Parts: sequence; C-alpha cells; structure tokens
Amino acid sequence: MPQLGVGLVPQSPVGVSLTYITSRGILPNVYLQVFTSTPTLFLLLSNRSEHTGGVSSISAPVVMDNLTPAQWISYNANFAPPPFDLQGMMLAEWNTTVCGVPVPISLPELLLQEGNAILPILDARCNSVALAFQDALSNAIFGNSYNGGNTLALEGFPDAIDNGNQIATYGGILRGGTNALYPQFQSTVYQLTGSPLPTRQDVIQRITGVARKMGEKPTACVMGFGTWAALAESFVGIENMYLVPGQENRSLTYHSGFDTLMVAGVPIYPDVYCPEGIMYILNTNYLKIFVHEDLYFSWSDWYSLIPSFSLSFIGIELFSGQLVNLRPNSCGVVQGYGYISF
Repeated sequence: MPQLGVGLVPQSPVGVSLTYITSRGILPNVYLQVFTSTPTLFLLLSNRSEHTGGVSSISAPVVMDNLTPAQWISYNANFAPPPFDLQGMMLAEWNTTVCGVPVPISLPELLLQEGNAILPILDARCNSVALAFQDALSNAIFGNSYNGGNTLALEGFPDAIDNGNQIATYGGILRGGTNALYPQFQSTVYQLTGSPLPTRQDVIQRITGVARKMGEKPTACVMGFGTWAALAESFVGIENMYLVPGQENRSLTYHSGFDTLMVAGVPIYPDVYCPEGIMYILNTNYLKIFVHEDLYFSWSDWYSLIPSFSLSFIGIELFSGQLVNLRPNSCGVVQGYGYISF
C-alpha cells in the first residue's frame, strides 16, 4: 500500500488521486527475507564425492582390526605365520536420499504478465530454488537424526558425529550400547556441565582430544553465532594495537575482531543453522556428502498439467545424496557450552 503523507507524497485525497495516475518505482529485483547463508553446507559440497545406484548406494569397506600385525624377529630369523582371515574387514552401508524443489507456473500468470512484467514471476520462483535446497539440506545436516527424525532426509551430524548414545548403529555397524561391537566407529563426545563459556584454552583441549584419536588435525569447527561470539571474547580481550612512530594517528586504520577464529591451526566459524551451545569438530577428509552422479541439482524440464485438468506447467529440480562419516573417530562434538543471547 502507498504511504500517504510521508515524504513527498501528500495526504488523501490528493495522494490517493496521484496513485490512480502514477506508476510505482518498483525495483527489478526480489529480496528474499527467509533464507540465510551456511558455510558448513558449502564446505561439505566443495569436498563432495559421487556415487551411483544400488540398494546400499554408498558402501564403504572399513577395517576394525589390524589385518597384518607386525612382529619382532630374533637372530634365528623365524617369524609367526600371519593370519589369512579378514575378520577385521566390514562393510559400512548408507542409502541415498532425494530432495526436490518443484516450480509451478500457470497459464493465467503468463497471460497477465505478458508484456507488462516488471519482474517475471517465473524468475522470482526459480531464484529461490537454490536457497530452498540450502535451507532443507542445512536443517537436515545440523538437526536430523534417524533416531526419531525424518528417515527420508539426510542423516545429519547428530548421528554422524556420535559415540553411540544418540544412535547405536551407524552405517549398519553396531558401535554403541551395552553390546557395542566396534567402539572404533565412535566419535568423541564432550558433555559439559554448568554451561561454561568457550575459551581458547578449553577449545584447544577439545580439538587435541579429537586429534589424539587418530593423530590427524581436524579440518574445521563450527558453532552457533552466540557460542562463537562468546569464544571471540577470549580473543578480542588480548588484541594489541601499536602506533607506528612517524605516522599520524589519523592516517591509521585499526582492524579489530575476526572473520574466523583459529585455534591450534583449526578454523572455527559460526553457522546460523548450528544449535547454540554446541561445537562440532569436523574432519572433511572422511566426513563427506556423497551425491548421485546423475542427480546433483538436476532439472527435470517442464511438463504440462493438463492431464490433471489444470492449465499449468511444472518442473522440479532434484538432489540425491547422503551425508556420510567414513571415520567417525576423526570428528567430535562438544555439548553444553554457554553462549551469548542476541
């Protein structure tokens, strides 16, 4: 509705009369208000791997024991015969999922906008397709568990980065519970009490604890914005700014704060989809999104809905994939941090 009596536009009745004979200065863009960016999804997709079909679309051989043990040899040069069995070899299996974003367009919409469209309605709908995928995939990554969650969606961090308490069987391998057969398939889980704020000293201990499991540094850590801001306070308090002799102070620009916090050489960044009070410690060498080679954000083409008695057309963009942690002990999670409320 026009804002009458504000700025240059007069009050009614003159203002109302002007609206009948004057067009609006509509910007040729749509500004979406419902989606946000997510660095974690882009990190995982940039390191994606492909898979094909199959009942277990992603099947990975994993070794739970040493297949070729070493032994010390004495002067007589004898050694024990090595085992020929493969009892330590197992197959971890995951099923792919499919996410789709349908895009409709009706004949009346096309007719009404023909020659008079400031912004084609089809462009507006197609513009939000990628953002709809981003929202659906990110919500699944951070929030979905096959223990009571949506089993049609990606199996998220709550299952992939877990010690067996959230979901005892992961990838078809029993790793938790009283009858856990393979604790090697567990992630490190730190459950804090008292909601302490994250500090550099505490975070480096958690990262080191995860790296100690396999001797490999994690790739990145992710927190909610409030948790990340609490951690940033332990950095900002020790920042130093120096005056350079011979330079005028007014010519200097001081940069304070950080885009990404670095602890033990591991970048820590905020993600709006990450629940507050949690820090996920990721190793993307093993934590990956596997995408179907034929269905990675693929468009279906347009199809008529006349057989359904509608003068409309519909197309759908499709994504098929699954979040997989091939080596859960390379990742970890800290739960129970305090955080800043905005």
